[in-house]
Amino acid sequence: MLKECLLLAGLLCGTDPAWAGGCEKVTTPEYPPSVMAAHPITVKATVYFDTAANGLVSQLVRLDFSVGMDEASREAFKASIEAALKQYKCDPNSHLKQWFNFTFD
Repeated sequence: MLKECLLLAGLLCGTDPAWAGGCEKVTTPEYPPSVMAAHPITVKATVYFDTAANGLVSQLVRLDFSVGMDEASREAFKASIEAALKQYKCDPNSHLKQWFNFTFD
């Protein structure tokens, strides 16, 4: 079963960990400083990931962005998301979908 949730990510954005369906521990990814310095954009990332028997994220299955961007920016957002996912503790053996809204003020 695919569970879905939404977290805000970025500068001055908050998050409510209760949104993370099946996840008792979540972390909001940071807005990549390299993207902020070069050309800040607002982007929604849709992330599909699997969890292992211990509830930790075992793999990032798919990552989609709402806007086009250069490869360096894509990699910066991906690295930020992967770093956050390493902190997750979710239902074991699950396939999850989550959105991150990267914004700036």
